[in-house]
Amino acid sequence: MSYYLIAEEGPLKGLKIDLTDEERVIVGRDPESSTCLIEDPSISRRHALFLFLDDKIEIENLSLTNPLKVNGTIVEGKETIVDGDYITLGANTFRFLKQQSTSNESSSTTSQSSFIKEEPLFQFSMHGQHIGRYYLKVVSGPNAGAEFPLIEKEPLILGKDEDVCDVAFNDLSVSKRHAKLFFNQNGIPVIEDLESLNKVFVNHRKVDGTYELKGQDLISLGTTQLIFVDKEIVEQTVFNPVEQIEQIDTSTPEGREMAFKKMVIPYKHLVGFGALGFVVIVSTLFLLSLFSSHEIPVSFSKQKDEVESILKRYPKVDYTFNPPTGKIFLVGHVLNEIEYEEMLFLLNQLTFLKNVEDTVVIDELVWQNANALIQTNPNWKGILIQAIAPGEFVLRGFLETIDQQAELLEYIALNFTYLNQLKNELVINTLVQQRIQAILTQNGFGTISFNYSMGDLVLSGPVEKGQEKSLKKIVEQIREIKGVENIDTIVTYTSEATARIDITSKYQVNGSSIRDGVEAYVLVNGKILSKGKMLDGMLITAITAKEIFLEKDGVKYKIDFNS
Repeated sequence: MSYYLIAEEGPLKGLKIDLTDEERVIVGRDPESSTCLIEDPSISRRHALFLFLDDKIEIENLSLTNPLKVNGTIVEGKETIVDGDYITLGANTFRFLKQQSTSNESSSTTSQSSFIKEEPLFQFSMHGQHIGRYYLKVVSGPNAGAEFPLIEKEPLILGKDEDVCDVAFNDLSVSKRHAKLFFNQNGIPVIEDLESLNKVFVNHRKVDGTYELKGQDLISLGTTQLIFVDKEIVEQTVFNPVEQIEQIDTSTPEGREMAFKKMVIPYKHLVGFGALGFVVIVSTLFLLSLFSSHEIPVSFSKQKDEVESILKRYPKVDYTFNPPTGKIFLVGHVLNEIEYEEMLFLLNQLTFLKNVEDTVVIDELVWQNANALIQTNPNWKGILIQAIAPGEFVLRGFLETIDQQAELLEYIALNFTYLNQLKNELVINTLVQQRIQAILTQNGFGTISFNYSMGDLVLSGPVEKGQEKSLKKIVEQIREIKGVENIDTIVTYTSEATARIDITSKYQVNGSSIRDGVEAYVLVNGKILSKGKMLDGMLITAITAKEIFLEKDGVKYKIDFNS
């Protein structure tokens, strides 16, 4: 079992602490008395003790000045903790998590504890102990407090895509591949903008191409800001040689002036003046404290809740919010301009928001521009793109052939940005007609003709009187075909004989024989035929005293040999 502390609020936000080394772990800022070191002035030298027992996990308060809290309640002595508890150490709130020691850790824990890929080039540190001369420290943004080194001959790609970056930030305002850090031919660390959307800024100036970094440079990637640290900056040392005693002639005015300048004030006089100055300063500060104002601390969690309550109305809009700077960055889709203006108005009512930036897409403008391009082709006059929900587009209309559809889709692929969010609901008239004909033929209604155009279908022709119910079922089956919107049935109900196609003129019947009072055989064009035989691909279904009934592919025919 592995145990971790994940900093979710405070100066150390983003820090992951592993507690699985020993059964007793003392957390504090004193490297000599603490087994788990956290460098934060708000944490005591020996702040808390974690006891990992067989059946439970206990935490004990060791600090006399800074209270230890579990889920917001102050811990006086020992208290049992469980997975998911919130532990407050100084100005930081940590979440206690435990995991089974398996090769594949859950993705949810990974996303909370680190923003580096599973096999990163290095690990983030919060203690300032890095290999090499240079490192970067995140000072603001969702991952504030994290540090990482810059190692020579090992360039780093910074961004938010874990698959292509060496360091991935949880910041929507950072591009997938935002910037590159490397050493140039002269061994100087350099940062390069990788054509990011929000650009790279060093000391608040945009970087065009590359920029050679120096110690204490401030780097901005969206809402995330980093300090470039050079650990080997040499401070100049003042050389103070042994002072030689110089004899001064005090008989002249110039000599007396020089002697006064070189006069040494006795130590006891300095102590007296220092004590007097200290009393004056303390008294002044005491008087000022009577009139001083105190800043009321703002709850960042409450600010986040207020932002969340507004943006939950817009489910396809994601955001990155940095409470200390009051900066918010929005990305996603809204349905129309009214929703967009409403969202910005509500956010601007929050006084703690100092800067609102966004790349939100207004879907209404997207499909209007796309339709304007499509309508330039006369073959696509009935084609439209619409937004049925934020970030969800649909392509609708009628085309005659599959070739026209292929041409249209190729054009849209080149001119429409959001292909993965576009649903194709085009109707091909030829395919619909083939489907209608197949249903009519398969169900024995081949004598019915139809006319289909732009969603409207008209059925007409003769139908036998006993097939009214069957025709209604066929109509409902045709209505389920995609592209059939309206159906008009204009048919004539007739007897079986009148409903058939008369092909008497094409055949000559020379005679017939009767068996048991029913015509059993007929002589057609010199061939003796009976019920069930084939005539030119047509099946003889019945022979009466004056007619031969035939059928082929659902179409019914008759030969009148008594006329």
